[in-house]
Amino acid sequence: MFIQDSSPNSVDAVKYNLLIRLKHNATEHFLASLDRPYCHPGNSGQQMVVASLARERETLWIVKGPHPLNDNSLLGQPVKHGDKIRLEHMQTTRNLHSHGDRQSPITKYQEVTAYGFNGIGDANDDWIVKIEGGGVWEFGKEARLVHALTNKILHSHSGHQDPILTAGEQEVVGYPYPPGDSNDIWLASLGVDANQAARKTESSKEEFVQPIKKRTVLDLISIAGSIASITGWTLVTITKSFQAVNLEEIISYFVSSLLLVGLVMVVISTLSQWKTTIDFRPRPMLWMTGFWFVVIAALIVGSIFAWRIFLAFTANAIAPLIKYGLGF
Repeated sequence: MFIQDSSPNSVDAVKYNLLIRLKHNATEHFLASLDRPYCHPGNSGQQMVVASLARERETLWIVKGPHPLNDNSLLGQPVKHGDKIRLEHMQTTRNLHSHGDRQSPITKYQEVTAYGFNGIGDANDDWIVKIEGGGVWEFGKEARLVHALTNKILHSHSGHQDPILTAGEQEVVGYPYPPGDSNDIWLASLGVDANQAARKTESSKEEFVQPIKKRTVLDLISIAGSIASITGWTLVTITKSFQAVNLEEIISYFVSSLLLVGLVMVVISTLSQWKTTIDFRPRPMLWMTGFWFVVIAALIVGSIFAWRIFLAFTANAIAPLIKYGLGF
């Protein structure tokens, strides 16, 4: 639920349930989260948090009360110096999070992530607001966010990005505090008004459902491909069977073809699942192209050898048994 303000443009302070953006004062990057996990050694496997120049939906956050508060008792109240808050990433419904037992991908400070589901996480989602000069957290006023359980401050720094480890975006970490430095300062701004927020929420829901639709289509394609493969192998088998002299050869070709189709389906399914892991660890296009060429070549050669092995196995073991069982 977002704050319902009849005149959003009149809002001049950060309030609970308000949608905001946080801009890093030193580099003018916005606090963002990407719907992918960290992939550096020793990572938590949780969702990546970075600082981005683009003012996209990935940079929108909902201000909430501390864990485990999930009601609307603070709705519309201004956030003040010393308040303990959570920031829920609007697009993925995970909370800004940190923990003392994981290091950041590049500089090896404390890892900052997005954690939980549907706004529900744990006490490591809590951050204490430190406002320059105290008082209410007004838009454009310098503020710092200190992680409540580890006392590390939300921090970013220019020159620390990696095409894989931070998806090309600027690293965000938990930095020792005190003393901290000028890279700890963030400026809040209004995200969108209530009506826009509602529209974006519906859009986010559509995006959440979309992968399910895409996966359903892929499943249908996979099933269709499997049927086509089975049909093709069956036609080949039937053609060969008509040329066969005896029943043993007919059974051998038929069973070995079915076994091969099953093996190929298992291998393709396994590779499809593994591809998800590859996507989380982006590779150069040349590497990916070479990888799939090798896989396809290995699959073709392996299929030929596997079919010969299955054929020999069925001819010597299964076919005679089936023939005996049928009384021939």
